[in-house]
Amino acid sequence: MLIVCGYKDALTCYQYADNVVSVGDRGSNNFVPPCQGQNYLRLQFDDDMKISKSDLLPFFYWLQKVRLPSSNLIHCYMGISRSTALGLIFLIEKGWGINESISYLYRTRKFFCPNLKILQIYGNKKLIDSLRKYPAFEQEYRDFL
Repeated sequence: MLIVCGYKDALTCYQYADNVVSVGDRGSNNFVPPCQGQNYLRLQFDDDMKISKSDLLPFFYWLQKVRLPSSNLIHCYMGISRSTALGLIFLIEKGWGINESISYLYRTRKFFCPNLKILQIYGNKKLIDSLRKYPAFEQEYRDFL
């Protein structure tokens, strides 16, 4: 199971997750604390196009430690951009198809607009091409595509 959400929602459920990624802006304190026994990762980068590969490397190391079945939580401040991009990567790396991953997040997230820079760093062109079918994504990123 994967929950992708914003900070306020994460505060209500993080302690029940086996694996947690807590993403906050540089200089903020919008992180859930780790619990004993969790595979926990705290990432600190802003939701902009200045994200680098070195910002994401810890996520890929964290992902290697995740064993399924397990309960998994990925959150950022709003639960719209950084967390949904990381959630897509999580699902694909754990064996889900691209369209199945996108559909899952659209069903479970009221607002969904994954961070394009994160997806570009991930390097799965088929994923970005598949997202272009969704009007919200195309409208948000038409200047960057």
